[in-house]
Amino acid sequence: MKFVPLSQLILLDLKRSGYNILTSKNTVEDENPTWYPLTVADVNDYLLSLDCEGSIFPMQESALLVIEDALNHIDEVQLQGEVFIEINHLQELQDKINFMASDTHVFPTGNITILHSIQSGFSCVIMPCGLAIISYI
Repeated sequence: MKFVPLSQLILLDLKRSGYNILTSKNTVEDENPTWYPLTVADVNDYLLSLDCEGSIFPMQESALLVIEDALNHIDEVQLQGEVFIEINHLQELQDKINFMASDTHVFPTGNITILHSIQSGFSCVIMPCGLAIISYI
C-alpha cells in the first residue's frame, strides 16, 4: 500500500479499474485530504444515502470526490491530496507508464508538444503551462 498524489492520470487509472468514488475521513475544509478509492453500484443512490444521513454541521462532513465529475470538471492544479493505492495496483500503473514511454513518439509543434502512442492507445497534448490533455484512442 502506498500514497500517491492525486492527479488526472491517477483518476483515469482508478476509473478504468472500476472505482467511481474517492472517499476521505478528512473534512471538506481540509486542504490536503487522504483519499481512498471506492466502488459503489450506483453513484447517485450512494450520494442520496449520504445526503439523507446528513450532518448538523455541514463543514464537518467527510470529503468525497466522484471520479467522473472530477475528470470532467476539475483542473489538474485544483486536485489536492493523496490517494491510498494497493502496491499491486501501483505496480501495474508504473508498468503502464513504462510501456507507454517505450513506444511513444514526441512531436514538438510550436508552443505545444504532442505525444502519440499507437501501441498503448493514447495521445497526449502538453501545453506550455504544463497542463496535459490525454485521450485514449
